[in-house]
Amino acid sequence: MGETWFRDYVLLAFRIDKALRAISAHSPFVDYYYGPPEWQAQVAAEPLSDATELLNAANALTEAVSRLASP
Repeated sequence: MGETWFRDYVLLAFRIDKALRAISAHSPFVDYYYGPPEWQAQVAAEPLSDATELLNAANALTEAVSRLASP
């Protein structure tokens, strides 16, 4: 899996932040970002994710990371 989990984590954080900013412009979820600008641009160009999509992505990420920790 390599570093895929980290990219997935960052993209999920941006998608959650985008959903929160749709409700309120003052979302404190992502304050600063110093990673690849294309990840942030990718999520900005996507349609808004609904709660089910965000939950499914979080569950998939949880499973992927737990596999990393397993022997």
